[in-house]
Amino acid sequence: MIDEKFIDDFIQDACELGENNRFIFLFSAPTKFVKSTLGIHAPHGSTELENVLAEIGPEDKLFVHWYTSKINALLEKIPSKTRVFLCFWGGDFLECTAYARFNNPLNRFLYDPLTLQLVRNHVQTNNRGHLRQRLQEARASKNFKNLIATQFSNLRLAAQIRANELYRKEMSERKVFLQRIEAICHWNPFDVDLLNKMYGVHLQQHYFIYGLGISEMEVSKPRIPSATTTIWLGNSDTPTNNHLDALIELKSFAKEPIKIICPLNYGNRKYAEHIAKFGSSLFGDKFVPLLDYIPRERYYQLMDEVDIAIMHHNRSQAGGNTIAFIMKGKKVYLKDQSSISQLFHSWGIRTLSGNALSTMSFDELKSSISDKDMASNIQILQDTLGNEEKRREAYKTLFSEG
Repeated sequence: MIDEKFIDDFIQDACELGENNRFIFLFSAPTKFVKSTLGIHAPHGSTELENVLAEIGPEDKLFVHWYTSKINALLEKIPSKTRVFLCFWGGDFLECTAYARFNNPLNRFLYDPLTLQLVRNHVQTNNRGHLRQRLQEARASKNFKNLIATQFSNLRLAAQIRANELYRKEMSERKVFLQRIEAICHWNPFDVDLLNKMYGVHLQQHYFIYGLGISEMEVSKPRIPSATTTIWLGNSDTPTNNHLDALIELKSFAKEPIKIICPLNYGNRKYAEHIAKFGSSLFGDKFVPLLDYIPRERYYQLMDEVDIAIMHHNRSQAGGNTIAFIMKGKKVYLKDQSSISQLFHSWGIRTLSGNALSTMSFDELKSSISDKDMASNIQILQDTLGNEEKRREAYKTLFSEG
């Protein structure tokens, strides 16, 4: 398990609905998100982890929450008949590590043009800095042979980056893991289809969703009529939000009475500062970056003040935010290629296309969804992802001995 949101809720559900559970935290204390004391802190390479792995038997089930290539080595230390499942997050299979060459199929899928250029600059700077640091450390050792070896090693690594060998290695390691697991635990079959196509595998899906409290979400109270249209952009300070491209598309509305709320407090601080500066340069004080942590209650209060939510991701991301906005009766724009958009449309949920924001008039952009569409959207979500009985039964099935 990783130190992330939703893990505490999963642990609580697992304890209520299953027996003989053991939770392994692959991180050290203190933690940022996970507060449960029911798990064992066993970071990679620790004696604690080796001891835990030695106790896993062929009759056990192993649920992986966030994959890294280090997991492959761990699976080699447990029985081949141990049933392994992946609780899917997204970024662990639909994003690249820092040292993968930027111009690869995954990045071209994830990023719109301006964001892709930003990622390119970051990757190149990051790689050059890494190679330079290795040389500096070799020089500091004053060992001539070590310096020569490091220079040759850097040349080889640079060549691997240019040839995309690191990307291919990463994709190959992920495929090995996907071929090992019994099923992927997830709520969106369109993501499973994407993984099957992207990695050339044949994954089975078990319905699973972390506890989001969907059934407890309420429609926002009618807002006091305001001349200002409030727009919510994205869900985190990660490039997969495609903030740069979305802001350029919204630039034509810069002189209109708008406010853009942009959450940038969950992910990459340096990227957040870049987006905050860029947004302010286009929209001035109409652009409101959220750079500091906000308690959940206040976060939902801010959502109530919003008229429009724009999620400019190309991959499955911001599911919790998107669901919350729909449950609050808001107008939501999603990219056509987003698997969340595809799933919602297959269910009949009415969201709008975010692929051509710049071609809209301001009246089109800000118009409210009808009461009929709002009620229909909410009912569909309550019957599907908000069906608590279905969610709990899915957990029971996963945790059962069979």
